[in-house]
Amino acid sequence: MQDQRDSRYQSDYCGAAGWLAAVLALLMAVLALTPPARAQGNVASFITPFPEKETYRLMVFGDVMADGLAQGLIEAFEGEEKLGIVRKSRPGSSLARKEPFDWSTQLKELIGKDAPHIAVFVFGARERQPFVNVRTEEMERRRDAWRADFSKRVDLVMKALRRTNTAIYWVGAPILKSPAWSEDLQLINSLIREKVYVNGGKFVDTWSGFTDENGLYSQFGPDLSGKVRQLREGDGILFTHAGYRKLAHFVEREIRRDLIIAKSERNIPLAGSEAEQRRVNPHKTQWTTATAVTPQQKTAVKPADAKAPVTETEPAIADQKAENSKVTFTVPASEGKQAEQVTIEIVRPSIPAQVIAHVMRRKETQKAQQIGETIRIDYTSGLTTLSTLTTAPNLSTGVTRRTTTSTDALPYRVMIRGEKLPPKKGRADDFSWPRPDALPPG
Repeated sequence: MQDQRDSRYQSDYCGAAGWLAAVLALLMAVLALTPPARAQGNVASFITPFPEKETYRLMVFGDVMADGLAQGLIEAFEGEEKLGIVRKSRPGSSLARKEPFDWSTQLKELIGKDAPHIAVFVFGARERQPFVNVRTEEMERRRDAWRADFSKRVDLVMKALRRTNTAIYWVGAPILKSPAWSEDLQLINSLIREKVYVNGGKFVDTWSGFTDENGLYSQFGPDLSGKVRQLREGDGILFTHAGYRKLAHFVEREIRRDLIIAKSERNIPLAGSEAEQRRVNPHKTQWTTATAVTPQQKTAVKPADAKAPVTETEPAIADQKAENSKVTFTVPASEGKQAEQVTIEIVRPSIPAQVIAHVMRRKETQKAQQIGETIRIDYTSGLTTLSTLTTAPNLSTGVTRRTTTSTDALPYRVMIRGEKLPPKKGRADDFSWPRPDALPPG
């Protein structure tokens, strides 16, 4: 009986092992066939590096706010010959209703034959109205049914564009004058943000760009030049021309950054002959075999014709070869034992040139971090405290400005450190005696 049981277990084990081997073989075959496809579709840049006809198509979708945002983007990218901006807005529409335009089902028809490379969405003017298919007793914005319905529509819009490999930027709804409306829009922004991230898009938050120092709605504020101007209309919903230009500034920064990354992706050497590489990148320096550069090679030889331009060819980035080394050190022994020598091998694997070039590009594009300001406070007890404050960047202009008062300023010394306000002569807090203007006795 025991032998039969063991043989049965053995046969079951062999059968499971056979199935596992077959699955692994099938998986490896699929992986062996898919690298070329993944190499073509999986690009590091958010925006495709190779648009058709070398020109990017940017479409702006949304409600009435999209008209002003499109105009702001046109002014922001003025002079960009390789970028075309098209307005695809529906002023009376919203994501919360299917009439007069259903974004979840009619977006493909609105786009037409040529899909955009870059899509910008903005809603917020009419999103607070209830759904048509929701009963009166279910019109609360925080109900689960409402959230599921709204999230589903945003998800359908995102998926319709992601199939075409479009880079999607969704501008968050801005703060409104009504506190109740603003509270509802914050919920709507959270629902949109979740679906945008899940579908591989970018959510551009603009809420704090149109608030005052207390985080409340402000009709006036600094424009891109820093001047305080009217940014919102009297209805507390729409923007002025300066406001739309500022609204476009937030998404413009993201698009410009991604366009730079996309253009840098074109500099990676392609597989193929030198003639093919020259045809694809005619203006780039030809990649050569990596050799050491001597001072003689760096010095350009001046041609006989003085008018001819002097050019210098630098070698391309080469693969870093593997360099392994060994380190030997002596381990002290305990009493009665002999010291032992231990050898450790330090492995330095080879690094491809593409990886080195990618890291170098990232280092060049990284911004220097803001250095904090050190504040020193000396107390009467002899205690000294040091604090470091780093100012946050101003969302209005994208520039970091000083928002903390200096420790030498009078308001800081009086209000923060609690020092006594120095009195002025003749003021009510001047208790000096005798008074300089007092009459002499007698």
